[in-house]
Amino acid sequence: MSTLRDKSSSAADLASELGRDAVLVSEVIRLANSPYYRVGQNVSSLERAVFVLGQVGVRQLVANAAFKPMINFNSGHFTQLSGTTLWDQSEKTAIACDCMARQNKSDRFNAYLTAIVQNVGLTVALQILDRNFDGSQAPHSALFQERLINRSRELSLVIAKQWGFPATVLEALESQHEPKHMQTLGSILYAGDKLSKIHILATRGRFKDDVDRLVNRLQRRFKFSCRACYDAFSD
Repeated sequence: MSTLRDKSSSAADLASELGRDAVLVSEVIRLANSPYYRVGQNVSSLERAVFVLGQVGVRQLVANAAFKPMINFNSGHFTQLSGTTLWDQSEKTAIACDCMARQNKSDRFNAYLTAIVQNVGLTVALQILDRNFDGSQAPHSALFQERLINRSRELSLVIAKQWGFPATVLEALESQHEPKHMQTLGSILYAGDKLSKIHILATRGRFKDDVDRLVNRLQRRFKFSCRACYDAFSD
């Protein structure tokens, strides 16, 4: 991650670091050959793949690879119930945040990283629930749910601090408790989080005709092209 944050790192430097992990090597080459990045000829070398993806693309991919293993999809009741949806929501939030950061000419990697780390605290909370409860004992009160979400966000911030994330990322995470005082990255995260949740609920039969109204409301509030970023989920 430190190499990725160093903007002076060359494609060769990044390839050297990535080459230590066989899973990352295969994922980088697979992504470079995907329809979104394809340049007309098959990419077979790691250095060429890094060049095709660019530093932003590689950084985002490594952020994904670093955080996804934290969710053990074969774990207990709560992680099995929620882990896949939680990761899907994190990835969609990251896509939307990258989209809005690109529009705003903000740091795309920090926007993506903020979105990916936002749910890390909740991932840990699910593991704690797995160790203490089974499905029949699940806490159901609205007060518990509210405190679980709030404390999970606080935990995400603590983890991000421990991992030495950039100050702007920490500020964006912390500002989610006070929407009126959010800076640009905080607003991007807030809007991206809402867009991803709207999309997931809509694909599961919720909201239906309300999607346009909800997306347009976010767009009016934050002045980002939220509609374009919402549509990016289908690309």
